[in-house]
Amino acid sequence: MLAEPRRVCMVALTTTMKRLLLPTALFLALGASVLMAYLLMAVLYNSLLDPLVILFSLPVAVGGAMFGLFAFGYVFSVFSMIGLILLVGLAIKNGILLVDRTNQNRERGMSTHEALLEAGPARLRPILMTSLTIAIALTPTALQLGEGAEMRAPLAATVLGGVISST
Repeated sequence: MLAEPRRVCMVALTTTMKRLLLPTALFLALGASVLMAYLLMAVLYNSLLDPLVILFSLPVAVGGAMFGLFAFGYVFSVFSMIGLILLVGLAIKNGILLVDRTNQNRERGMSTHEALLEAGPARLRPILMTSLTIAIALTPTALQLGEGAEMRAPLAATVLGGVISST
C-alpha cells in the first residue's frame, strides 16, 4: 500500500516549517527574558535607570559567548541559543550584586564614587566564586568529555565564554 502523496508532502512541509520557526521562537524567548528581567528589576529597584545599568553587561556576555563558540570550534545552534538564554540570567546576577551593594552604600550616606569603589571589592569574591564554579563545571562538557557531551557542548561553550567575559 502506498501513502497518499498529499499527506507525505504535508508532513515534509510541517517538519520544514518547525525547523524554520524554532530559531525565531528562541530569539523571541531571549528577547522576552531580557524584557522580563528589566521589568522585574524596575519594579524591585523603583527605578528605570538601575536596571539599564545592569543590562549593559549583556553585550559583553554575548560577545564572550560568540568567542567561546569560535574558540571551541562550534557553530551557532539551538543549544547555543539556549545557552544564551541561560547566560542572560547569569550576567544579570553579577550586575544585581554590584548595583545592590552600591545602592546600600549610597543609603548609608556615601557619595556615588565612594559607593562604587567600596562595592567592587566587597562583591568581587561572591561574583568570582559563582563564575569560577560555573566555568569549572562547564569545561568538561565544552571539551566533549563524557557521555552525550557532543550534543550539549555548544551550550557549555556559549555559557563558558559569556560567563568569563561578563565577570
